[in-house]
Amino acid sequence: MSPGARVTNDTVRTAERFCSRTGRGGMELVLAADLAVAAPRARFGLPEVKIGVYAGSGGAFRLRAQIPAKVAMEILLTGRMVEAGEAARWGLVNAVAKDPLAAALELALRVADCAPLSVAATKRIARGLDSAPDGVLLRHGEDLEWQRSDAEGSGVLGSADCAEGVAAFGGRRALVWSGT
Repeated sequence: MSPGARVTNDTVRTAERFCSRTGRGGMELVLAADLAVAAPRARFGLPEVKIGVYAGSGGAFRLRAQIPAKVAMEILLTGRMVEAGEAARWGLVNAVAKDPLAAALELALRVADCAPLSVAATKRIARGLDSAPDGVLLRHGEDLEWQRSDAEGSGVLGSADCAEGVAAFGGRRALVWSGT
């Protein structure tokens, strides 16, 4: 890829290890990717609300931007997990494949067959990115959402409910929310 075409983010991600084995972390990785392929057993979710924390790594605003609002809000507000097939129906992943790595490589090769400068420019436009003179990507499209997420974080992470959620999760006991 020519220097002017440089884009530093991953273009294609596979959702297998994080999603199918742990059920944690995969959703935010997929939401940050341009393209994604899931294993059939992959599950996606943002279960933070179940333990008194919040989806502060971009998941809340990215999910809401990428799928229908009512579906996103159900997943966000209930912490419900989404199976791979449902994720594909909502467009969270491009495909579900028995061999997600092979499918992701095939998808990446299809992107690589295109003009590098055109691909990079299209990605920057679609993602709301600008390139600094040193080639580093500057993200403007999500600035307001990140500010909102950070502002909410201090209130949630410093709350009694957050402490309770983490303690109950670690102690494998029932939660007792106080609303404070």
